[in-house]
Amino acid sequence: MGVALVVGFTGAMSLDNGLAVLLGVFVGGVYGGSLSAILLNIPGTPSAAATAIDGHILARQGLADTAIKVTRLAFFKASICNTQPCGICASAKRPCKDGFDPANLSWHSGQILAADNLMEWVVA
Repeated sequence: MGVALVVGFTGAMSLDNGLAVLLGVFVGGVYGGSLSAILLNIPGTPSAAATAIDGHILARQGLADTAIKVTRLAFFKASICNTQPCGICASAKRPCKDGFDPANLSWHSGQILAADNLMEWVVA
């Protein structure tokens, strides 16, 4: 939901900055959902359902810090794997960026986010 709120603000940004903001909000939201899944057994996002199963068991055993560290490492690796293809797409689209109006920019941002979700599914 956070990404949907921020897309309107990224239309005035450069393509690189806009993608960085969108990816940051997306990864921050998904990572935040995993924290509540580990500590409270309430997944904050649908992708944190499996984290709630395994992470909360570790939290009840007193190993919540270990579960959070593993989750942080997994999100760091996934963010690196997701950001590189988006950076390549952004540099490839840079020459024709000036011809886009805000509607086209939001459409392309949606395409890149859909590819980002697919990449997260493949990496996870």
